[in-house]
Amino acid sequence: MPVFVEQDGDVVGVDFNFNGWGDKQVHTNDARVGRTLPAKYDIPRRQAPLVAEGGSFETDGEGTLLITESSIVNDNRNRGKSRDQIEAELERTLGIKKVIWLAGVRGQDITDAHVDSLVRFTEPGVVVLDKAHPDTPADSWSRAADQAKAVLSKATDARGRPFEIVDLPQPDLYEITGEGDDFVSTYAHRGRARHLEVGVEQGLPLNPGKRSTTWLR
Repeated sequence: MPVFVEQDGDVVGVDFNFNGWGDKQVHTNDARVGRTLPAKYDIPRRQAPLVAEGGSFETDGEGTLLITESSIVNDNRNRGKSRDQIEAELERTLGIKKVIWLAGVRGQDITDAHVDSLVRFTEPGVVVLDKAHPDTPADSWSRAADQAKAVLSKATDARGRPFEIVDLPQPDLYEITGEGDDFVSTYAHRGRARHLEVGVEQGLPLNPGKRSTTWLR
């Protein structure tokens, strides 16, 4: 899937050369989507000089990008490229003004810890951050969340604003059955459209609060 950006009032589809999350699966047909979707809708396409997936990026729409090192500064996607080189390409390709790097987790799930399972913007300057269920033992995921919180609590966005960080508690993993060892129990995965957010309930009750949210079962 291409990443769509706005440039001078026009929409451009950026093809990030999908390679099956680091050659973890057969992806020949999937890799074509970055080319065929913009063509189908007559949208200009830009070929990125990096390998990445849309879930690698979280942006506030005002020039700030959150990303995990584990998912992109990784030889299974961008062999030989340094973090500084990747950051420069992200700024050029996506029009980003400030990149905030989080550590992430390598090799524990197919994505190498996409940022979209860890921290999300709800609006510029405000993020929700995945927080382990209190009954879950400390592991690589909870440590990644702790590291992200430490980084974000000291960081500012592209406009110089400190972040308001809202903890987003995970469901109780022990009440979710039938999942594989690499299952990431997080409510941070959700889709967004105008006036609507779509989240995954994961079989457990959740009060979405006052925001208009549809929870998928």
